[in-house]
Amino acid sequence: MQFKKIILLIILIHLGKNLSAIVKYDEGGVIIMGVQFLQDRENTKDYYYIPTYPRLSMKDDKTLEFLCMKYVGANQETSGGLFHALIQFTLPDSILNVLQKKLSQKVPGARIAGPVPMMQPQQADGENFQPSFEIVSAVLNNREGKDAFTRTLVASGFAPLTPGSKAAVAALLNQQGATILWNSLTGPTSDISVSVHGYYEAAIKAYNATVTANMSTVYQHLSRFKNKQEGYKKVQIRQALDSLAQTGGIKVEVFDRTQTAGIPAKDMESILNTVTAKLTELMFDNKTGWSQTPQKVNAMEGIDVPGKQTKQERGTFGEIADAAGDIMLSNATQGISGLLFPKKDKYNNPQYVTDDEYILKDIKDISQHSFYLNLTKTTTIKVPIHSSGNIGGIYQEMGTDPRYFRIVNMNDPDFQKREIHFQIDGEFVDAFDDMINFVTVNFRKKYSNGQQDVTEQLFFNAKDMKEGVNLKNVSYPRLGLQSSDWLDFEYQLTWSLKGNTKTIHYPSDESEWIKSNSPAISLSLPFKKEFVEIDGNRQLFAGNNIVSANVIFATTLAGEKKVVKRAILRTGDTESTFKTSMYRDPDQSIVYQTSWYSNEGEKKDELKVFDSGYLNLVPPKK
Repeated sequence: MQFKKIILLIILIHLGKNLSAIVKYDEGGVIIMGVQFLQDRENTKDYYYIPTYPRLSMKDDKTLEFLCMKYVGANQETSGGLFHALIQFTLPDSILNVLQKKLSQKVPGARIAGPVPMMQPQQADGENFQPSFEIVSAVLNNREGKDAFTRTLVASGFAPLTPGSKAAVAALLNQQGATILWNSLTGPTSDISVSVHGYYEAAIKAYNATVTANMSTVYQHLSRFKNKQEGYKKVQIRQALDSLAQTGGIKVEVFDRTQTAGIPAKDMESILNTVTAKLTELMFDNKTGWSQTPQKVNAMEGIDVPGKQTKQERGTFGEIADAAGDIMLSNATQGISGLLFPKKDKYNNPQYVTDDEYILKDIKDISQHSFYLNLTKTTTIKVPIHSSGNIGGIYQEMGTDPRYFRIVNMNDPDFQKREIHFQIDGEFVDAFDDMINFVTVNFRKKYSNGQQDVTEQLFFNAKDMKEGVNLKNVSYPRLGLQSSDWLDFEYQLTWSLKGNTKTIHYPSDESEWIKSNSPAISLSLPFKKEFVEIDGNRQLFAGNNIVSANVIFATTLAGEKKVVKRAILRTGDTESTFKTSMYRDPDQSIVYQTSWYSNEGEKKDELKVFDSGYLNLVPPKK
C-alpha cells in the first residue's frame, strides 16, 4: 500500500509539472519533420510539441476507436447508418520515437516532455468565442428539413486538450446519409473533418535592456641609465619613456514591446535612466572615477649621481670638490658616478678607474573596469491553436475489418420481431351491446434459450366496438431462436357478461393456456349463436282480435337458465317479420313460449323447443 502511494505521488508530481509548464514563444523553438517544438522556460532540455492536427484515438493495443455501420431493414425508414469516433489531439508513440531521435541529434540532451499544455477558449476571456471542438461535414450537419441526411448528431463539445483526453462524436443517419458517408470514407479525403480550437500560454520578453561599460587605463614607464668610466673618459646615457593610454565606452541596448504586450514599463525605464546617469559620471570622473590618471614614476629615483673615487686613497673634501668641478664643467647634465684618486699623485693628477653602472626601470600600471546590467521583464501571452484533421483513407486500410466497417441485417434473428393480431369475430360484435361487458386477452411467449418470458394483455369493450376498434396487436422479439418454435405462443381469454358477476375463462382451467402459432386469432364467444326470424300474418291477428304477440326465448347461458331474448309482434306493425339473434351454451337448446294478447285478455301457448331458425306465429282460434 505504501508503494502504491509513492507511485501515485510521483504521477501527480509529474502531471503537475506538465500542467504548470510554460514554454518560450520567441526563442529556443525548433521544427522537425513539420512538427514545431517549443522549449521549456525553466528547463532548456525539455521540449513540448504542438500536434499537427487532431486524429482518431488509438487504444494501447493499436486498435482505432472508430466505427462506421450500415443497417438494412425491411424498408427505407428502417435502414440507415451509425457513425461513432473518438478524437485525440496528440502524436502517436511511433512518430514520437522518430522525432525524439532527430531532436537529440539537433539539440544534444534534449527530450520530448509531451504536448504543449493547452486550454480551451472561454467566453469570459473577452475574445471572440468559438466552439472548442466541432465537426465539419456536409452529411452529418444536414439535420433539418425533409431531405436531411442525419437523424441525430451528438458531439462532446470539448476539445481533447488535456493529457489523455478524448472527444467523442456519434451520428445516426438515414439511408441516403449512410450511403454517402460510407462512400466518402473510401477515398483519401472524406466528408468528415474535425476542428480543434484552443490556446497555450507562452513566455515572451516584453522588455529587455542591457548596459555595457568598459574603461581601460594603461600607464607605462620605461627608463634606462648607463654610466661608463675609464681613465679620464666618462660616458653617461639616460633614456626615459612615459606612456598613458585610456580607452572606454558605454553601450545601452533597449528592446521594448511592452505596449504590444500590454504591460507597464515605467519602473524599468526609471532604473535604466538612473543606472546610465551614474555610470557615465563614474566613467569620466578623472579624479576619483575610472578615468583618473596614475602617478608618474621619477626616472632618476635610485641613481647615485656623484662620481666615485679610487679605493686606494681618498683625498680631502676640497680635493674631491675640485676634481668634481672639472668633470661637471665638461658634462653638467650627466652627473658623476664616482671619483677615484690614485696614491701616486693624489693632488695634481687624480686617476679614474672603470666604474660601469646600468639601471633599467620598466613599469606598467594597468587599471581595468567593467560593468554589465541586464534589465528583463517577462510576461505570458495566449497563443491560439486552430487545427483541423480529416478522417479519410480509413476504408482503404481497414475496410475489410468488421471492427470498423460492418453491414447489419435488421432481419437477423437477434432483431426480428413478430406481431400477433387479435380480432373480435365480426359475428359477435353486437353482443357487446346487450350481453358482453368486455373481453381480456392474456398473451405469453416462452423461450427455450433461457430468455425471460414476454407477456402482454389486451382489452376490448363496447366503446372499442362502437369506434370500430375490433383489432389489437401484440409483438415479441425472436431473441436469437433459430428453430421454428419461435413462432409458438400461448394465450387465454376472459369474458365478462352483463348482469353476471361470474367471468368465463377460456380455457376454463385458469392454469391452462391455448397454444398457437397463427399470426392472427379470431376471438369468438364461447357460446353458440342462433339467428331467429319470426313471421306472423297481421290479417289473421286482426281477424282473431289479437292486439299483440309476445315471444320469450330462454336457454342455458354460461351454465345458468335465463331468458335471453324477447320479441313483440303487433297487429299494426308495417313489417310482417322480426329478425334477431341469441346465444346459448353449445350443448344446450333454446325454448320459447308465445303469449297472445286480445281484448279478451292473455292466452299462452305451450313451451316449445326452438330448433329451426324460423318461427311462424299463428294466432289461436276464437
